[in-house]
Amino acid sequence: MSITIIRLPVRIQVGIFMARKPTQKRAKVTVDAIIEAGFIAVAESGIHGATTRQIAEISGVGVGSLYEYFKNKEAIYVAMNERFVDDILEMLRKFTPELVRVSLADLVKKLLYLFRDLLQMHNGVYLKYFRYSRYSPQIESALMELAMHYVMYNPKYLRVQNMMTINYICINGGIYSVTRHLSSPNPNMSFDELIDGLSRMTTSYVNAELELALQLPYAE
Repeated sequence: MSITIIRLPVRIQVGIFMARKPTQKRAKVTVDAIIEAGFIAVAESGIHGATTRQIAEISGVGVGSLYEYFKNKEAIYVAMNERFVDDILEMLRKFTPELVRVSLADLVKKLLYLFRDLLQMHNGVYLKYFRYSRYSPQIESALMELAMHYVMYNPKYLRVQNMMTINYICINGGIYSVTRHLSSPNPNMSFDELIDGLSRMTTSYVNAELELALQLPYAE
């Protein structure tokens, strides 16, 4: 069975928040440096404590040059959120063909390990930013799309009437648990134990629902 990845709209119109939209390669490099510096500044000082001057110093760009591309700090935060969402969506697109071919238990494990790796990129700046990130319907849609592809590739789960609801609860609950564990200075269990527990819980829940569904007549 082939997997068709639906391309969701990734970026909002960042240009409307920018003083000047970059067109040349050098300008794009400058904008990227400012966005990356924004993540570092938020990791160091928090979303409210970070300043445009701090971001400019980290990026190596003058404050005046920064304002050529971003109207204010909030505009930088918009671009940062786009970058964060974009990287998550790209990760999901890249690994969906692999994830749909594994067992349900391995799907949960692999997906949550992927999120861990992404959150810990670049010295964990994404993890520190996560608490400030804006709600993204694109990420939610991509996760539900992954669940849909998994069910279509594993048709026995079509018998579970509330499979999409289960996936929504388990995936979002799992991501929250991962970020909370990674953010804790003294977690009371190892990360592997957490992932194993989440995998077992999800698998037990789905298999119980599947067993119940198999006892009911199947509507063709």
